[in-house]
Amino acid sequence: MIDNGFKHLSDDDLRAIAVYLRSLPPVRNEVPHRHGEEAGNISEEKASGMKSENGQD
Repeated sequence: MIDNGFKHLSDDDLRAIAVYLRSLPPVRNEVPHRHGEEAGNISEEKASGMKSENGQD
């Protein structure tokens, strides 16, 4: 996780990063589909497995 890279920054530094990121225009790009899967369609079994692998039961 990226939070380890930010834990030593001051609150002012973190605010400056947030202000900068919010100033950027949004980017629109399509996420390519995985082979054999429809966009936004994932089986309940696969979703359950992903939660378990990530430790988010």
